[in-house]
Amino acid sequence: MKAIGIDLGTTNSVAAIHAPARPAYVLENDHAQTLTPSVVGVRVKDGEERILVGRPAVQGARTSTSTIFSVKRLMGRTLGESQIVELGKRFDYEIVPTSEEDASVAIRMGTTVRTPAEISSLILRKIKQDATRVLGDEVTHAVITVPAYFEAAQRAATRKAAEEAGLVVKRLIDEPTAAAIAYGLREAGTEGRRVLVYDLGGGTFDVSLLQMIQGDNGRTQFHVAGVAGDNWLGGDDFDQLIIDKVIEEVRAEHGVDPPGDHAFRRALKEQAELAKWQLGSVDVAEVELGAAFRLPDNGPFVDIHVELSRAEFNRLVAPLVERTMSLVDDVLREGNFTADDITDVLLVGGSTLTTCVREAVVNRFGSGKVRMDVKPMECVALGAAILAEGETGLECSSCGSPNDEGAGACQECGHPLGTTRDPSYKIYEQTAMALGIAAIDGDNADAFVPIIPKGTPYPLEEPMRKRFTAAGRRVRIPVHEGVNPLASQNRVQGVVEAVLPEGLEPNSDVEVEFNYDGDRIVTVNVRVPGTTFNQRTSLRPQPIEQDTPSTEEAKEELERAIDLIEDFVGRYGVYIEPWQLDRVKRHLSDAKLAYGGSDADEHRRYVNLLYRDMDNCGLATTMYFADVVADRAKPADSERIRRSSHTVRDAHTSGNEARRAQAEQVLNELIQRELEKQTGGVVTDMAELLRTKP
Repeated sequence: MKAIGIDLGTTNSVAAIHAPARPAYVLENDHAQTLTPSVVGVRVKDGEERILVGRPAVQGARTSTSTIFSVKRLMGRTLGESQIVELGKRFDYEIVPTSEEDASVAIRMGTTVRTPAEISSLILRKIKQDATRVLGDEVTHAVITVPAYFEAAQRAATRKAAEEAGLVVKRLIDEPTAAAIAYGLREAGTEGRRVLVYDLGGGTFDVSLLQMIQGDNGRTQFHVAGVAGDNWLGGDDFDQLIIDKVIEEVRAEHGVDPPGDHAFRRALKEQAELAKWQLGSVDVAEVELGAAFRLPDNGPFVDIHVELSRAEFNRLVAPLVERTMSLVDDVLREGNFTADDITDVLLVGGSTLTTCVREAVVNRFGSGKVRMDVKPMECVALGAAILAEGETGLECSSCGSPNDEGAGACQECGHPLGTTRDPSYKIYEQTAMALGIAAIDGDNADAFVPIIPKGTPYPLEEPMRKRFTAAGRRVRIPVHEGVNPLASQNRVQGVVEAVLPEGLEPNSDVEVEFNYDGDRIVTVNVRVPGTTFNQRTSLRPQPIEQDTPSTEEAKEELERAIDLIEDFVGRYGVYIEPWQLDRVKRHLSDAKLAYGGSDADEHRRYVNLLYRDMDNCGLATTMYFADVVADRAKPADSERIRRSSHTVRDAHTSGNEARRAQAEQVLNELIQRELEKQTGGVVTDMAELLRTKP
């Protein structure tokens, strides 16, 4: 029974172990390498699909029917997000909805659709198997690292992936904190150090500021003083800039765009990565692809040969590097520190091996502070391994016997397990983003009201709460995570609904309470002061079940939903993305067939499906909401909404996406504000309110 540390990376994953008898060390995989590519592929042999993981998946990428790279970027995401749309254009695999009822991101692998968590579980399962082989004992537990800026949904997806791989997750720990642990336990005299961790991996960037002190008992204490990051910035983006340059030169020389087929894109990606690493030691790198593609009309093959100088590469990636340094400055400013106050800078992640990245950090902090002696691609896993050994407490230090999880004493010798290992460190982390809900703040009906502010140390000693006004008995609480003052600009991490007691006065107070544990799992408690009502629940993506209608009522409700969605498509179909419109029409056709039957459950299922479609059609949904709210508003308010709606229509028609996005945001704010005027409530379900016109 063993516990290991795992750095589940965007590009590569690493496993490590720490035992009392020796320092933490990285485990080799079945290819005698410490880095396992975070890649999964499908190869067809003799008519059967075979799953490839790690190095074999990379080597077989050109002949694979589907090879999944950078799946970490898709964890906990939903289809339709702007970043997902852009990644879909870049990746050579198909991103699809998980199901007709679930718009969460999934990936088509051969003939099977898998979620990012399921694909990540294949990577974790291989790491588990390799570690078990090397150690000669079953690996059952793990501490797994995640980016500090990973949101609740992404952390939940990571935990799910580990569980599907057969691992008990002892803890999810932020990658920069894990790196600091690996560094801190190797260093004497950590008293008073302020360590900045600059973590630039394949798909994410994190920066954390930690203060390290010695407690009264001599233990090192890590106090996280600041966190910032960008989940959409990493080495993949450096590679893409090289790819864009190559395509631009090919287009200029031959007057055609290179093909978008799987083999070509994968080969070009490999060459871009190679050129990036070469420029760390040479002044000029070459991107070469012989017979890369054939010109139209059965023309000759095109050989690609593009030279890229280090100076030109530095110019291309300079805006990305500057984005990282801007986030570094944010962390320093929030903690009221300057660069002079930092004693050590840790470079973490493979992308910090890029010369211009290292130079930017050295220029900001000085070469004497930037640590070059810790391997950037291994230190995160080493820190996780140290934590795994310290927290597991299952192997008796007295007799070495394994014990069941949760046992208080060794089953062989009776030695207390709770005190078998006294880690020489203690971690005090803080939240990277705020958690809260939408509420009215003056004229702003889309204000984000944090309940757990950004920078809050966790686990919480006691829950944090705020009081709101409920418009009716049924309250719906979408939990947002982020730092934007507008709730709609932050991500919804889950929805909690509650039905309040009967007999409450209109506009009664409701107290919403959030609690945060060591893994940042959020528990939401809804209370009505002065009553015994108290509902405690965890975040969940779907609303609670409604009261079950009768068979006749279910059929009538389906008829209303069909009429409403047909009107919606007829009036607003021009604003719906083609793939969404196809899905809506398919669901509408199926719903009509179901209506002819007598299955009440099927009627209710299609009602929910149609309403979910209508509530998630992006711009079309916004335009529909605007018209409904304007119909109900007073003349002056109605005119203001219609003018804003007209501006959005004009921008959409002219193809000006930047102007359209800005105008749509203004329109959404007007809709929210007017709804609050009309209902007098704070926590309401806007979609439910607008499904039936007055």
